[in-house]
Amino acid sequence: MVNIAIRGQVRERNPLFQNRFFRRFFHMLEVVECEVQSAGSGVIVDSRQGYILTNNQVVDDADTIEVTTKGNRRFSARLVRRDPATDIAVLRIRGIPRWRRCRSATAIGCRSATSSSPLAIPSASVRR
Repeated sequence: MVNIAIRGQVRERNPLFQNRFFRRFFHMLEVVECEVQSAGSGVIVDSRQGYILTNNQVVDDADTIEVTTKGNRRFSARLVRRDPATDIAVLRIRGIPRWRRCRSATAIGCRSATSSSPLAIPSASVRR
């Protein structure tokens, strides 16, 4: 499990611009640009290649993506692919050490469930 933090820019229509009173007296812009920050979680699916699976909504408006591991190591990530219809995104990080395989690791095809901390709270639990 990893924590994912993003920063990005979003352009939105200003709802106050629709009101003639506000437009006349406050000289509002029709479109405003805002900086957004978001946090979520992901799962390392290939530690050798550095692939991470997360939700598309986590990285939706991302300009920069930062991944934090349980050991509090931070990595810059890039978006490889995403599918808004299924809410899945694949990220890739570089420079990660090769993790040793745990004897109790879940094998391919086994059922697993995860719960994470979408607000970047450091604790997370995994059930196999």
